[in-house]
Amino acid sequence: MKLTDILPVEKWVELEKDINERFGLNASVFDREGVRITDFKKWANKLCPVVKGNKKGQTYICAAAHQNIAGQAKQTRKPVIGECDAGQKSQSQSFSMTNSWAWQEVVGK
Repeated sequence: MKLTDILPVEKWVELEKDINERFGLNASVFDREGVRITDFKKWANKLCPVVKGNKKGQTYICAAAHQNIAGQAKQTRKPVIGECDAGQKSQSQSFSMTNSWAWQEVVGK
């Protein structure tokens, strides 16, 4: 089962936008392989687009933090709050749909 079996991509985009508008966070929904399912981006801070815009920053800071924090959430089945090497707080919440894991990650200002 995929996330798009539950809701169409447009609804997942609405969720990301809602989190961004309500809480001022970068919000992304990832599938069980760790791939974003939408292309929505509205940065809640000035640091993330600079880091993600650099190949080394994306690889060694963003991707590493995402894999670590999302992996912990998947393993513990509890929300995990961590920090990337750029000092941004990151929260990940995994959820299971018939043993198909997915997660949502938000990054603070």
